[in-house]
Amino acid sequence: MKDANHAHTKVVLPTGRRNTKARSEIFGLFEHATSPLAIKDITKVVSANEASVYRTIRMLESDGLVSSIRYPDGTVRYELSEHHHHIICVDCGLTEHMPCEPTGAIPRGKSSQFSQMLGHEVTYYGRCVECAR
Repeated sequence: MKDANHAHTKVVLPTGRRNTKARSEIFGLFEHATSPLAIKDITKVVSANEASVYRTIRMLESDGLVSSIRYPDGTVRYELSEHHHHIICVDCGLTEHMPCEPTGAIPRGKSSQFSQMLGHEVTYYGRCVECAR
């Protein structure tokens, strides 16, 4: 049984797009998520079918509201876009956010071909405390 009671029913998408029930449920899930979500996790709790979930995720990603993270096992999970790095356990997939501050500048002397950094993506891989035992 699908249950999206914790999702907002009146979410206004920041991009000004038309707000459907599926979009509201999916965006609401991201607002309350404590870790990145896989498509299968989302389809279990929203009333939308899998195709609608994929379309909504692609829309949110193209609008810059959601970012994807590729895990070592090849799965892709999604989360609200905000600047931070990740450390992912290679055994169980536990993910931890690691805050950072982008400077917007290439470190002096590190590139002769670029003058401005627009963004970056950093993912660390390791073993969590439980898996390292």
